Amino acid sequence: MIKFYTKIFWRNFLKNKSSVLLNLLGLTLGITCFLFALLFFIYETGYDNFQINKDRIARIVTTTLSGDNETRTALSNSFLAITLPKKFPEISSVVRFKRFDGRAEIRLKDPGKNLALENIYYSDPDVFEVFSYPLLEGERKTCLREPNTIILSRRIAKKLFGERSGINQIVFVNDKILKVTAVADEPPGNTDFKFEALISINSLPKANPGPWVYTYVLFNNVQAMKTFQAKLNIYANEFVNPQFEKEGVSISYRLEPLGTMHFSNNSVYDTPKGNRTTVNIFLATGILILIIAFTNSINLAVVKTFSRSLDVTIQKIFGASKAGLIAQHVMESVIVGLVAIILSIFLIWLFLPEFAVLLNRELSVSDLLNLKILVSIITSLFVLGAGGAVYTAFYLGKVQLADTLRSGTSKGFKMRIVPRLILGFQFFISMGMIVASLVVYRQVKYLKDAPLGFNPKNILVIDLPQGDKASSGDKYLKNKLRSDPDIIKTSLCGANSLPGEYTEVDVFEYEENGIRVKKAVDNIGVDADYLDLLQIPFIKGEDFHSVKDSVSNTDVIVTSSFANRAGWDQPLGEKIVNADETDQVIGVVPDFHFSSLHNPIAPLIIFNEPENPAYMLVKVEEGKSSEVLNRLRTEWKNAFPEFPFYYYFLDQHLLQQYQDEGNLLKLLLSLSLLIVIISCIGLITYTSFIMRITSLEIAIRRVLGASFRNVFNRFNRQFIIILLIAFLTASPVVWILLSKWLNQFSYHVYPNVTDLLVALSAIVLVVTSVILYYAWRSISVNPAKIIREK
Repeated sequence: MIKFYTKIFWRNFLKNKSSVLLNLLGLTLGITCFLFALLFFIYETGYDNFQINKDRIARIVTTTLSGDNETRTALSNSFLAITLPKKFPEISSVVRFKRFDGRAEIRLKDPGKNLALENIYYSDPDVFEVFSYPLLEGERKTCLREPNTIILSRRIAKKLFGERSGINQIVFVNDKILKVTAVADEPPGNTDFKFEALISINSLPKANPGPWVYTYVLFNNVQAMKTFQAKLNIYANEFVNPQFEKEGVSISYRLEPLGTMHFSNNSVYDTPKGNRTTVNIFLATGILILIIAFTNSINLAVVKTFSRSLDVTIQKIFGASKAGLIAQHVMESVIVGLVAIILSIFLIWLFLPEFAVLLNRELSVSDLLNLKILVSIITSLFVLGAGGAVYTAFYLGKVQLADTLRSGTSKGFKMRIVPRLILGFQFFISMGMIVASLVVYRQVKYLKDAPLGFNPKNILVIDLPQGDKASSGDKYLKNKLRSDPDIIKTSLCGANSLPGEYTEVDVFEYEENGIRVKKAVDNIGVDADYLDLLQIPFIKGEDFHSVKDSVSNTDVIVTSSFANRAGWDQPLGEKIVNADETDQVIGVVPDFHFSSLHNPIAPLIIFNEPENPAYMLVKVEEGKSSEVLNRLRTEWKNAFPEFPFYYYFLDQHLLQQYQDEGNLLKLLLSLSLLIVIISCIGLITYTSFIMRITSLEIAIRRVLGASFRNVFNRFNRQFIIILLIAFLTASPVVWILLSKWLNQFSYHVYPNVTDLLVALSAIVLVVTSVILYYAWRSISVNPAKIIREK
């Protein structure tokens, strides 16, 4: 029986190659997009699944409230690691991570052969008892117990030692001499906390890591972690907040389970996070494309019905049962589906590297060997076989023998409703995707082009080394660059003073609306050239003095929103108390976007503190960047002979804040194009179906004098009606969803009617082109021949 059905399938393929290949193309594209979306979804939702203790690990994050200023940070107080295990027996261990201050360079004995370390932290000895990061060399329990010890990642160890063992090797990190006690294997790409090196926290003076660190807690069991939040609230209120009351600050802590951390995007100083909305949009789009591909397959099966009615009738004459017909069509659909899946897997293997680069994720072909993906493939195949094939087979089972033998085909008017519904659904999805692409494009363009309140163009950012040996080179380099004719201005600023980075947040005392208050305020530390270099004008007052003295050392500048919030009609001369130091306001500048447009502009205090710079900003004449960089490299070797030269452009750095949105735009554009292509296959299918069953009507109309225009309007009308219904239903849905997505930005564009009309016009153009083609084909056939055959 299988052999018999296979022969029938092969004969039908040879007879209807175009329709089968169209079906195969649509299914292959649909399944490929769905599997890509599923791969991305599984990767994003599978962060830290390799951690054995994942369900028992939580991070403590902090919310500080000072007046009306609320700050959420991924850091927490360092003393929690000491006090919590003593007070709460349900805690098994607490591990801290403190980021290495400034830029880190690692080398062996030879100066000048340094490697930059971007992710280097101090950590507690229990780090490998809590986390399951794999070690290639070294003992998990003791590798960070002693001071001045370091763990390296496999990549860094290989660059330093080649194929030699790294254990007990001596390395230099800036001014620190450290012994390598372990080498860690590279963890999966989807882990929240990545490191290139870990230094024993006991290396710090008196094991004091500073006031703020990343804090991870390992609980004895899952239930203990679920019930600990209430105890943590009581602990903060009874033991922590009394210490901060005199500073006017209230602190609360919150547990973030390790499994939910990847999508927690509301904390400053956090590690890179994913966007739940983007992930869900991508998966939903992949599912919709798969549904469109499957509905196209149903449409194609319906169309093939009419050319096969006579074949089925003959089969029924020779005793074919309804079950046999169903089995035959299910088998045919499954065969096409299997071929489509094989082709899809090949396409994924071919394009996965480019896809991973586009998303900035470490995806690999091995990720396809996933139970969820295999189940999805089998389910898709079952839905395909049991959906369109069963529907078509039931219809063929009801074909009247006499009618079919008399006419040679089946008119099938009762089946028009299904292709119409399918086509309307495809129009609905296509229009929504086009509108979404247009809105996301306008938002990304707005993010890139929005006025920031300063000019980031032609500004080089030089990452300055830290440490005692490096400090003398800062002034040397700046003095040398001042005499360069192609350099407009240079400036030094602190680690948290570069636009696009997080600011410092400290508590200050000042007068607000006639009342002395203590509030947490964002602040940065810069030199006297910073505001001029960024072309930030002054509303009132003056800039810092180039040469500091005992008076100018306490000068500060505030933004207009800070002055307005404080209720200062005359802000110049107002006092701001910072710890034991009283500062005087000498100037007011307009608000500017220091952070991304995801966040509202915060009131800002600007201090004159260039003593410990982390960055040097260099404003270059337009078109002179290459020449300046060549001279910079030469001067760098004189200023910092032991450190390599690193730089980037400020405008490019700021654009990195919107990388996720840019990736989403690229994905939407690609997926929208694919959806339109697959929908065109459905449109062609339905149009050929209409023209086939109405060929006799068209022939009679032509005999009676109907023109090409009459024929075109006769069929174009019903497509326009379907299109308008899809437009009216898709518009409110896509408007609501896009408004919700845009609301994650403090500054954004809005959906508008133009986006909807552009999408409608694009679909109308495609539909009209297809109808014109088939209408022209229909009048190109001699009507007498059609009437004679019918």
